[in-house]
Amino acid sequence: MQERTIITSSLSKTFSVTGWRVGWAIAPALFASAIRNIHVKITDSAPAPFQEAALTALRSPPEYFEKLRRRLHCSLD
Repeated sequence: MQERTIITSSLSKTFSVTGWRVGWAIAPALFASAIRNIHVKITDSAPAPFQEAALTALRSPPEYFEKLRRRLHCSLD
């Protein structure tokens, strides 16, 4: 199963940055190469500041998500 599984994700929902269009795919080398070839033909790369922000976000400690969850929950009340 692992040799044919492709995982995609993005920052939009998790980090509340809708509109940034920063995402990634994790795939076996054969698929990754094809994905990369298609990607460069149909999209632009994300702006450098967004890429830096993405790296910072992905390195966030787990506590970030707990604080975010609590804050969003309070806004529902």
